[in-house]
Amino acid sequence: MIIDHICYRVATTEEYNIRKEELLKLGTLLIENPIGGRLISTFKLLNPIAFHDRNIYLIELPSPKKGSFYNSGLEHVEIVTTKKLEEFQLDYPDVTFNKKSFYKPVNRDLRFNSLFSNTNLSFRLDFEGNISVKFHEDTLENVINREIAEGLNN
Repeated sequence: MIIDHICYRVATTEEYNIRKEELLKLGTLLIENPIGGRLISTFKLLNPIAFHDRNIYLIELPSPKKGSFYNSGLEHVEIVTTKKLEEFQLDYPDVTFNKKSFYKPVNRDLRFNSLFSNTNLSFRLDFEGNISVKFHEDTLENVINREIAEGLNN
């Protein structure tokens, strides 16, 4: 499994614009698109974030949705599995995965809360707080490149 990207939430549109400018100094904007009623930007860092023995090159930065409150900070981490999601979930029968996005036609996922304590997942996360972990079959960069090639981005 590889850590594909992290998602950093912001509390305000003003903070979104500030963080976006900061990230532009650290890497390249791959895409900024309206998704779910707000803009989401994805950046590829020139120098990755080192996390244990792994490197994280992508950061997803969603602007806040109108009428929703978010604390600023790390919201979720997304991991690419080496298996189809159906097969992956069978490897962890003691984990109750959230399948909210399992049936999406593009970039489906399985997710769980990192504070879920009774798992046998060999991939552990050492983040503090309530962090969602999402498992995918493909990288976000590949999904973005396909969307651009197919003209699905704005």
